[in-house]
Amino acid sequence: MNLWVRRGAAIALVAGFLLLIPGAHFSPRMQVAAAAASAAACIAVAAVATARYRAGGDQHSLFLATGFGVLAAQAALFGLWWPLYYGQGAEYAITVGTSTILYQPLRSFSGAAPAYGFQLGWLVAGACFVLGVPWWDRRGRPPVRLWRGLLAIASLLLIADACLAVAFRHAPSAESILTGRVHPGPLGWALGVVGAAVLLVAAGRELFRRRDPPHPLIGVAFMAAVALPLSATRSPTQGLAYVQWADILQLIVPAIAFAALLSAQRTETSRMRRASDRAEEVLGGRAEIASVIAHDLRGPISSVKSIAASTLANYDRLSDAQRQEFVGLIDQEAQQVLGVVHQMSVALKVDARTLDLHPAGNELAAVVQLALGEAEIRGHPVTVDDPQRIEAEVDVRWLAEAIRQGIDNAATFSPEGSPIRVSLDGTDGGPVQIEIVDAGPGVPPERRDQVFERFARWRPPGYEEAPGSGLGLFICRGIVREHGGDTTLTDAPQGGTILRIRLPRRAR
Repeated sequence: MNLWVRRGAAIALVAGFLLLIPGAHFSPRMQVAAAAASAAACIAVAAVATARYRAGGDQHSLFLATGFGVLAAQAALFGLWWPLYYGQGAEYAITVGTSTILYQPLRSFSGAAPAYGFQLGWLVAGACFVLGVPWWDRRGRPPVRLWRGLLAIASLLLIADACLAVAFRHAPSAESILTGRVHPGPLGWALGVVGAAVLLVAAGRELFRRRDPPHPLIGVAFMAAVALPLSATRSPTQGLAYVQWADILQLIVPAIAFAALLSAQRTETSRMRRASDRAEEVLGGRAEIASVIAHDLRGPISSVKSIAASTLANYDRLSDAQRQEFVGLIDQEAQQVLGVVHQMSVALKVDARTLDLHPAGNELAAVVQLALGEAEIRGHPVTVDDPQRIEAEVDVRWLAEAIRQGIDNAATFSPEGSPIRVSLDGTDGGPVQIEIVDAGPGVPPERRDQVFERFARWRPPGYEEAPGSGLGLFICRGIVREHGGDTTLTDAPQGGTILRIRLPRRAR
């Protein structure tokens, strides 16, 4: 996307300069109409940017609104009021190359103030656009106040426009106009070149520097605007801003910026909606997890309480063997409680996607051994097959947790004493696979996605009363996906199920 935007900016810059090719243009009314449309478009952009600033306090939107407000003011003053007030008797004018021929009395036009006023507007607006992308980190600093910025810009424009109106109000002689010797003065060249340079800097900062722009097309708009302050340096038309082919850019630039802001607003609204939906989903998931875990804890805690009460009531009549048996039962139930609490804690992190991963290069066989040390294998013999000594960039703690959940699930739904095999495989430089193979009854194809869901309650025939909260495979898949991989279930060749974990060899 960024590549195409930058290409579009280059095309806009070239097209802007192509519009400076000399040509013939008729009627000052065209300039007045273009100025009116430009003022309206700039006001629309300023309104949208102001709304964004009021909603989020974004400095970029503040300066964007100020810059387009400046352009609207200059267009209204020098593009509408000035020619209408000073040029009421003009019917049309022709500009050919650098020569201007008037077909009305010279008194109908005034001097070059409108052209310089437009150049000044783009220079000030470009400075606002540059300041919209901070040159320094503003965190911890007080926010920029809207009224202060507007007051400073308005004061600057008022003084500068007054000076231009006084100094460049009068038109040159008729002879100089008719002989084609109307050329911009040093001020026009200074305003044009500096204004174009400032706009070029603003475009570059939008396209290459800003981390979170409203939309990269704003940089394209600034790039297209570079030609505008330069257009009046070719042949400023007396009494008008500048009647050039580049006048069309007065409409294109704010139109692009307006479309970019609307697109950004729609994108932000969609992002906020997704974030809100995700927050509701997380909160709902947490409430569901807490409810199910509370239910799962009630049984072992009640057993612990009952065994402890019986032990206390009959302590003197119990033999040492009976006391050890009761204490062993309490320890067993306590381990179950700890397991449920641990699963709840991990499931909440997986559901909220708040796992703190620290990938590093590790042998996967060592990770599997760590998982086996914490797994409840329930007397099942477990073998690990790693002929290639595969390594991958993984978080040891969390991947071991995912493998442990897979082994626990295999041990829970396999015949007593049946073997469990963990095999590691992977091609050079490609993804790696961890397969946990059991000898259980298997999972039907239509149930294989369901068992990875939160609180999956489906049980294979013969295991309807098997313990478990239905979070094991949900946790396994969630951790693996945070590593950039995925998990699937398939049938084992000799019967049973293969839990296949695929992981990228290098961290994302």
